[in-house]
Amino acid sequence: MITTSNKLWVPAVFLSCVVSACGGGGGGGSGSSFSDVGGGTTPGGSSAVPEALVPIQGDWTTACTSPEDLIGVVLVFTQSQLTFSGSNVFTNVGNFSDPDCTVPTEIGFGIAGSSLQQTGTITPTGATVETTLGPALAVDIFLEPPTIDNQTPSPEIADIFGPAETFFEITLIDGDMLFFGDTSLAGSDGESEATRPISLDFNPDNVFTRVP
Repeated sequence: MITTSNKLWVPAVFLSCVVSACGGGGGGGSGSSFSDVGGGTTPGGSSAVPEALVPIQGDWTTACTSPEDLIGVVLVFTQSQLTFSGSNVFTNVGNFSDPDCTVPTEIGFGIAGSSLQQTGTITPTGATVETTLGPALAVDIFLEPPTIDNQTPSPEIADIFGPAETFFEITLIDGDMLFFGDTSLAGSDGESEATRPISLDFNPDNVFTRVP
């Protein structure tokens, strides 16, 4: 899910260049919690819950990821959060200096903040994709450009992120775990209907767990 791309969808390709592979150290940006990114209604979304999306409702989080040695000595940890409310999606990716993901650290490289948020919508297509864990739900996920620590970025930084975008994904819940598609496979990058993933991403860093 979080792979070597600067795309902005958390489960598939969320900001590993900007947040992880390009992250810097130091600083004390303010992290974000579920309360920061949840709530409200995204324009075009709905607080009503489509039947296919009932199981996914609520808050989900990844583990605090393993550190990456970015600049020889700087270790950065990340944690991703998702909230589904009706057909609305809220995402948050935090950057931290400790293995428990409690001490925010600036993303760096011109980004004066420790976390990025996005809002958008999730739409089930009505189709399923057969996977090793059973049929996964095909969904289209539309996301607005991100904010940094819940603040609108400068035009220069906004240009790095690019415009709003739709991601063509699959999702499956197994117990308290939420899986998305493996976009690292050739022809399955999720950037079009034709390249919707056909298998799940089992990378532990990219598997979400339901928040009680």
